[in-house]
Amino acid sequence: MLAQISDGAGGHLVDSSTAHYDTILNALEKIPYDLVLMDIQMPEMDGYETTREIRRTDSRVINSSIPIIALTAYAMKRDQDLCMKV
Repeated sequence: MLAQISDGAGGHLVDSSTAHYDTILNALEKIPYDLVLMDIQMPEMDGYETTREIRRTDSRVINSSIPIIALTAYAMKRDQDLCMKV
């Protein structure tokens, strides 16, 4: 899920994507989102790898330091640690 915090009229804009990770990366190249809610269990390229792509210094996204909040059904400490390392 990609979110713009304000639409200029005091509201919030939210885009949701369950599509391929390329769709997410393409959106981040064109729209200055404020926040990403990342499912770490996405098909094809998981949320860890997608986050690594966003964070790459040569990434074409508008803001490679955009806040990314990982979402997962995993509840183990190891999973939390892995999320924090990415």
